[in-house]
Amino acid sequence: PIGEFTLPVTLSAFRARVENEEVVISWATSEEVDNDYFIIERSEDGRNFGELATVPGLNSRSGGNYLHIDKEPLSGVSYYRLRQVDIDGTTNYFGPRSVQMDKGDDLQPDVFPNPASNWLTISPISDQLQTIRLIDKQGRIVKQWEQEAFIATNRFDLGGLAPGIYMLQALGLNQTSWSKQIAVGR
Repeated sequence: PIGEFTLPVTLSAFRARVENEEVVISWATSEEVDNDYFIIERSEDGRNFGELATVPGLNSRSGGNYLHIDKEPLSGVSYYRLRQVDIDGTTNYFGPRSVQMDKGDDLQPDVFPNPASNWLTISPISDQLQTIRLIDKQGRIVKQWEQEAFIATNRFDLGGLAPGIYMLQALGLNQTSWSKQIAVGR
């Protein structure tokens, strides 16, 4: 019939969870037609993803279950998404899913209060940090403090922020030093 087509993959589940300092990525399909493979992608900011692993598709009309373990996860919050690739090269994306990995890093400071309202304290602050950012759910930087602003204090003004969940990210030289999820309320 004209206008009818079958989707190549029907995804019934996609999860990422921390288990024993590793991230377990699992997904299930209820049907696969012309499915070639899946690519698991990972990101530390939820916007820029890189390939982590390729998993061959089962290409089964009854679907299947898949599992991949990220044995070297990033510290802090990481985002995982699934890219499904058909035999003809067509791609579909699923996700992302986020996980919080605390690797027992002694350099991770205390961030309080959480939830916060008018101010936030970070203690201690490493002298290696260059920038501290507050990022909203859409990935926009809503507050940013450079080293000069926090070299003498560890208390940060949150005035003017809408209530919600934000990602606090500290950047050192060319890499994320740590990140934490915080809630801002009034």
